[in-house]
Amino acid sequence: MRSESYGHGKVGLFKKNQGPNQMFVPNEYETPVVHIIIEDNLSFNENRLQQVLDDTSKNKAPLLPFYFLFESERAKCERNLRKSILDSATAVEVCFSFLINQLLAYDKEINKYVASKHNSLRLKRDLLKVLKIDIPIKEKTYKDNLDDIRNKVIHAGYSPNNHEAYNAYKIAKETLYSLLPKKYEM
Repeated sequence: MRSESYGHGKVGLFKKNQGPNQMFVPNEYETPVVHIIIEDNLSFNENRLQQVLDDTSKNKAPLLPFYFLFESERAKCERNLRKSILDSATAVEVCFSFLINQLLAYDKEINKYVASKHNSLRLKRDLLKVLKIDIPIKEKTYKDNLDDIRNKVIHAGYSPNNHEAYNAYKIAKETLYSLLPKKYEM
């Protein structure tokens, strides 16, 4: 069959179909084939993929802390360990801020004041404890495996190793999935 029979007149507009008749089919009518390989990692499996596809079809965006968590995992897989550490710490901090904003009903002036007094990961954890929120990880673990590494990366140009990135990601994941209600998860 010749491509001109479709009226386009250019062979480049067509792909050879692999069907039994070996017909030429216009690209716009070609059914895309999607192959997905899910490898073992910390947070993604077939159920998560289905959730992502369902949420995407509904134009539902993930809650911001989960966005940073997923970015942290992606950066770790790409061996961009500095970005992975920073995104893990950002996921935790945004999670804490989200909870604080949900738990405290205050006006904008008080909000600015509280935010200015609780602007670090440690101080936000302290405030959550005062608000009677059980933090899922021990303070020393946060300090040693997230806060200190993040600060060295930002302030000293430190190049973290894979183990440090993995620990930071694990802390972020456990924090988000423990503290954020199920309705906010992707």
